Amino acid sequence: MRATKLFWNTLRQAPAGVDLPGQQLLLRAGLLRSPAPTVWTLLPLGQQGWERLLACTAQVAQDAGAQPVAFPWARPPESESGRGARWRCGEPAGWAAWDLASRELRSYRQLPQLWYAVQPHLFAHVNTRAGLLGSALSRRLELFGLYASLEEALAGQEALAEAYGALWSRLGLPLAAVAAGPRDAVAWLWEHPDGETAFFRCARCGYAGLPAATEAPPPPADASPMLPMEEVETPDCTTIAALAEYLGISPAQTMKVVFYTVEQEDQVVCAVIRGDLNIDEQKLARALGNKPFRLSTDSEVRWVGSVPGYGSPIGLKRVQVLADPSVMAARNLVAGANKEPFHIRNVNAGRDFSVHQVVDLRAARAGDPCPGCGEPLEEAHGFALGEVAVQTAEEVGISDAHYLDQAGQSQPLVMLSMVFDLDRIWVTLAEVHRDENGLRWPAPVAPVQVHLVAIKLDVPGVAQMAERVYERLRQAGLCVLFDDRDERPGVAFKDADLLGAPLRLTVSPRALEAGGIEAKWRTAAESEVVAEEALASLIAPLLS
Repeated sequence: MRATKLFWNTLRQAPAGVDLPGQQLLLRAGLLRSPAPTVWTLLPLGQQGWERLLACTAQVAQDAGAQPVAFPWARPPESESGRGARWRCGEPAGWAAWDLASRELRSYRQLPQLWYAVQPHLFAHVNTRAGLLGSALSRRLELFGLYASLEEALAGQEALAEAYGALWSRLGLPLAAVAAGPRDAVAWLWEHPDGETAFFRCARCGYAGLPAATEAPPPPADASPMLPMEEVETPDCTTIAALAEYLGISPAQTMKVVFYTVEQEDQVVCAVIRGDLNIDEQKLARALGNKPFRLSTDSEVRWVGSVPGYGSPIGLKRVQVLADPSVMAARNLVAGANKEPFHIRNVNAGRDFSVHQVVDLRAARAGDPCPGCGEPLEEAHGFALGEVAVQTAEEVGISDAHYLDQAGQSQPLVMLSMVFDLDRIWVTLAEVHRDENGLRWPAPVAPVQVHLVAIKLDVPGVAQMAERVYERLRQAGLCVLFDDRDERPGVAFKDADLLGAPLRLTVSPRALEAGGIEAKWRTAAESEVVAEEALASLIAPLLS
């Protein structure tokens, strides 16, 4: 492509309001523009670089046997039908993959299947400080694998994670693999203090995990004797803090009680945890089989026999009690009396109320012991760039996603879901590969691989050499930007550094007098003059 025909304008200064240096360079290099915070337009060179990243990631999927598909971006309503039904836009593609699998996959002979699609994704929140990394809309590469067993799905996950790990290493992308859930679920993060995703890590053993995946070791059991329950009046004590202050006790001596309603079943759940701890609702979701749930209304709390602000699991009706191990290990806690304004001292699990399930509900926090070695955990933040998980049809509540095995028996399908946020990865590459002069793209994803600069095209021999070099590079299969503008050398070289192509070639009267073409790799400190005949060996690294 020729610069004189290209829609490309560089900026000497980045617009105000853009904090991250890599995104400032993307703007200055003429790769994108921002009409509003977290809203972006990719210009031709930016889109070309993004498409090269897409080609790299899609090639890994194809090498693993994945086939391209296109899923709908809107989901049909579950309870409405007809022309007036409202579809939900921006839904993740997982539902469509499950729907397709349940309709089309009937036999073990059709397994395994691996599909990939490029899908838009809507985020619930925006981060204006993060620019494109905090945008509400992003384009993602999503892979879905259907398998006959968990073992096969986990083996597929391991192979794909290894293949993509090799790609990220080749691109110099420093991603942290963070534990994200059961069965070795992983989230890939680029660590940054402005990142929206918190995680915990251990400096001693290297453990890293999302809060919902970080399990606290079971607390030591309190061997104190169980004391008789005692009702005490506690006016205006509807919070743990107010209760602890009124009774002159530590929040750790109280019981926190939260009521939730599982929407599909109209089942009220009473979740209990020690008063100084918080409930992690992602952990609760796993305990409930990932069924939709919400906080119970006041009327629902009263329906099971409790009172808002003074609740406890004692004597409840039509309720399922989930207890954190911190409650099971404690003795003589203070809990609500299920009537206002009273609490009860010396409440003990097992003796005073039944527990349907003991499950880790605790929200992890900095300073908690590491699950691996017991050292205190540190909190860090990062931008989520990818994730992978394996789930069965039963776990996601899909009853008809089954196949017939070799014995003719119906078996549930198992799905591997792997997602990479291409927009965020592209921007992260700009944040990682840069210097004070501009971008320094890895060759496989560079918007252009060679930046050809012609100086003084009106001098005899310059235009002819530049045209020959341009055609040779194009015939070799390289993506080339031919800067044929009538600009001063300093401006042309500054723009080339901003854009960050791996190799800059300069055709000028001085280079011709020296016997060839001036070549400078973006990561090198000095340039060299190479003969035209040596071009093939010079560009060989770009072709590999």
